Amino acid sequence: MLIERYYEFDDAVIREFLGKKLSARNRKDLDDVSEKTGIQVKSCRRQFDNVKRVYKVVEDSSCELVDSIRVTFLLSENLARSVISVHFI
Repeated sequence: MLIERYYEFDDAVIREFLGKKLSARNRKDLDDVSEKTGIQVKSCRRQFDNVKRVYKVVEDSSCELVDSIRVTFLLSENLARSVISVHFI
């Protein structure tokens, strides 16, 4: 499914995001992430925006997080669980 592929992420890129604020300043530094991981800047930018988008939904959610992500972004349960786990690391 196209939506699934859009929200998939690369472990190496996500590792670079961990411990950093999802701010506009860090979004500008994605060239460095791309260089370190060998993944195109476009893909790094997409993954950064997706993580930020999902994070906002998680913050605002008052129900089961996996269900909230599945319904909001139309993701499979496995991908929704993976995305949620990134936010708790």
